[in-house]
Amino acid sequence: MLDLDFRADQWHDIRAFGVTTRAFMRNVNVVLGTEEEILAAYLSDESQLIISHQQISAPEIKGNIDEAIQGILHLGVDALIIKTGSRGAVIYLPDGTIQKVPGFPVEVVNILGAGDAFGAGFIYGFLKGWDLYKCCRMGNACGAHVVTQLGCANFTPYEKDILEFIESKGGF
Repeated sequence: MLDLDFRADQWHDIRAFGVTTRAFMRNVNVVLGTEEEILAAYLSDESQLIISHQQISAPEIKGNIDEAIQGILHLGVDALIIKTGSRGAVIYLPDGTIQKVPGFPVEVVNILGAGDAFGAGFIYGFLKGWDLYKCCRMGNACGAHVVTQLGCANFTPYEKDILEFIESKGGF
């Protein structure tokens, strides 16, 4: 499993992120990322990256998302999961299947840690043997919980708490 966690300031050349992650993707089954992170995996020119207001962790990235999605799927992964915040997630499979998974809209206090929380919830479900839809719902719930808090990892939910949250919002 690979969670694309693009941080532009962590790379000597932002194109190196794509070269590195695409090489690594050939060895994983599932790739997780936001649309921006998917696009970052296919950056070809530094002008495609726009950072405004010092939002280095959430830059705008120009590119063709459909081409980037197909590029990742052609590397041999079993599934590409695009995290779409309060909208949920979208599952892309190599056979052309696309499945939208609804999110859990909440009042956002702080987005820090939402992607990691999604990953933790997704992996939890994956290790339990759940289908990708249910894994995404768990990931979405964990991300939704974290963004309602002031902190980050300190507010990662416990299993009982997140299952109660999911049930209170209509279940899986």
